[in-house]
Amino acid sequence: TGVLKDGQVVALTDEVLEKIDEELKALDTKVKELIDKINITANEYYETVYLANAYSILVPPSSSGMTVTTSIIKASIEPTIIVEALLFVLYFGYSFCYSLVQVNRERKNKSRREDEENSEDGSGTEAAEETAAAKA
Repeated sequence: TGVLKDGQVVALTDEVLEKIDEELKALDTKVKELIDKINITANEYYETVYLANAYSILVPPSSSGMTVTTSIIKASIEPTIIVEALLFVLYFGYSFCYSLVQVNRERKNKSRREDEENSEDGSGTEAAEETAAAKA
């Protein structure tokens, strides 16, 4: 067997094999060096050009714990006021209706007492008719 060199077939001898091994080792070394240089260049590119803005932003954070707490409080004030106003209106409406019921009960009780007093006096139905006519 032989190897093709400069368009001619050369016999594989120990010298030729050693020379091929040396050339392959030199080629391997050059390829490894090129790969290392490419990696270094790529890293430098990403650090200096592609990610330049990521490294140059030196602004303190705008959302500290106090800022977050303040924004939460500000956001919850409006719904809280709305709920309180709604509860006040409901309470006021309930109180108004309750007072109307109490006043009507007192009037009915007073009317019954007057009717009972009139019936005990003996005037009976005439007084009850007069009271009913006065109410109407």
